Amino acid sequence: MEELPIEPTHFDLIVVGTGLIESIVAGAASKAGKTVLQLDHAAGYGTQWASLSVGDAQNLVENLREAEASSVNLEPVVVSSSSDTIMSLPVDSSSGAGCIYDRMEVQDLVGDEFRDRMGNLHRYNLDLSAPKAASGAGAFVDLIVKSGTHHYLEFKSTEGTLMWIDGSLQPVPSSRAEVFRNKKLSAMHKRLLMRFLQACLDAKLETDLAEMPCETARADAECSSTMPVFSHPDESFFACLQSHKLPPLLQQVVLYAIALVDEAPTGSSTGRHVAKGLTAREGVRLVQLYIQSIGRFGPDQGAFLIPLYGTGELPQAFCRQAAVGGAINVLRRAVVDIQFQKCGDEAAGEGRERPGAATLPHSAGGGSWKCTAVRTSGGQQLTCGALVLNAMYMDVMRHAFEAGASPCGEQRVARAICITDASLAEGKSQVLAIFPPGCLEGVTGGPVRAMQVGQSTCAAPDGRFVVYLSAPVGSDGAGIEAVSAAVTALFRRFDPASTRTAAEEASRGKPPPRDVNLEADEAAANPAKAEERCLEEAAAPSAGEASAGQRGAESPHPPESARPQPARGADSRPLLLWAMLYTQRVAEADEVSSFP
Repeated sequence: MEELPIEPTHFDLIVVGTGLIESIVAGAASKAGKTVLQLDHAAGYGTQWASLSVGDAQNLVENLREAEASSVNLEPVVVSSSSDTIMSLPVDSSSGAGCIYDRMEVQDLVGDEFRDRMGNLHRYNLDLSAPKAASGAGAFVDLIVKSGTHHYLEFKSTEGTLMWIDGSLQPVPSSRAEVFRNKKLSAMHKRLLMRFLQACLDAKLETDLAEMPCETARADAECSSTMPVFSHPDESFFACLQSHKLPPLLQQVVLYAIALVDEAPTGSSTGRHVAKGLTAREGVRLVQLYIQSIGRFGPDQGAFLIPLYGTGELPQAFCRQAAVGGAINVLRRAVVDIQFQKCGDEAAGEGRERPGAATLPHSAGGGSWKCTAVRTSGGQQLTCGALVLNAMYMDVMRHAFEAGASPCGEQRVARAICITDASLAEGKSQVLAIFPPGCLEGVTGGPVRAMQVGQSTCAAPDGRFVVYLSAPVGSDGAGIEAVSAAVTALFRRFDPASTRTAAEEASRGKPPPRDVNLEADEAAANPAKAEERCLEEAAAPSAGEASAGQRGAESPHPPESARPQPARGADSRPLLLWAMLYTQRVAEADEVSSFP
């Protein structure tokens, strides 16, 4: 079908992609009165932030494998003249996923035979970028409220935080009520933790002393009735915890479950908050943010908010807000060419503008160049004052820009999406689980975070849960093994062989397993003795004539079924039905992508 032309043909800003970051930029520009055009090659909003069904996720993996097998060249085709450069983007870059995701693998443990064990597949909303759990008192929630985007969104708060301690998940006490309810902490440890958390809350004046005049800071410090939470704002946050005499367990709770620090003892962490590099001032502010987020939107509300129907709702909401401001959104329309124009001294002599721009190595004569136009997949040329590209063009732009002049840095995150039949915490749906560094045997690197969502956030059918695990990938590859080890520790794998009934095994051409029946074997060997036993059983009282005491001793409930019941001490971990493991490349400046 022929694509309809876009009118007008010039915009102050052209945004390629409908991911969260691009949609926020488009919404802000339209609200500022700029003319904005937002394009996306896909049929839906979200780009890599879109929420997918199970089938869509599996199709994505297959498409990526086909793309890898075809060995598509991501080198852009650049045609230069003395004043203009046209960069043609590879066709495969319009699919995008291959530039963002790597090592994608799907483990369909139930298969088609037991697909009903997963429930209604249309009820799943899987987030490849993981669910974005925003701090209740954080800047992102303030942005949603101030921009009016909250009118298009619904949220559920987390119901608790767990930490892997001594081989199992244990609840983390992070508020006053949770500290006092915790039965595993001694009274002394409870006092130490509460004193530290209270000191962080009362440290607002102290954290800002360095920004005040000396006389004012000294007066405010004298007015404070609490002991300063740190001796110097630039000291290590790790040293600050030690100065408060917190035991190692409580240090891990504060670092990884409350402040959400990324630490790699071997130095392989690429996160922003490395424990030994995090200053006391920064660490205290992270603790303050966590405590202030708890209960902000109601009693018994957790520190983080999760959007209903998946993370894909976030970019859609900002796209709607941009449209209200006058932006034009066009789906199924890709960008195939980007045109640059020289804006250096030579351009100034020719009467053209001199705005700042990145330097392209392919340009004739060097100099700085700026984007002036794009050409769509329909052949239409659109001019613009500025251009914003989605992260799926990361490789393409890296080839186009000079070494060291890449638009932004990046980091890799190892991720896993797991569908299970039970919750990690009984009676709770939205929980955050933390694996601190060193808790998994043979695994190095930073912490592993796991966020569980379920039916209450419209992410899974009733009785099923989706668990997202993530860990930063360092230069040594640490993080990928950590996520795999965490999956193994949390779940037991679905085994079809142990689930099939005897009839199903027989239908597959296999003889059903023979039940051991000692009485039947004895009757076949000695018919006379078997007849004597039958006469004895006939003379015995029937079940209806049993005494009341005997009936009372029996279970009031009938046997659940002929299925074997798990023995005492059996593995009670959730059953892993379906899993997807992969790595994702994210921009270091992408604050929202850092969690979980």
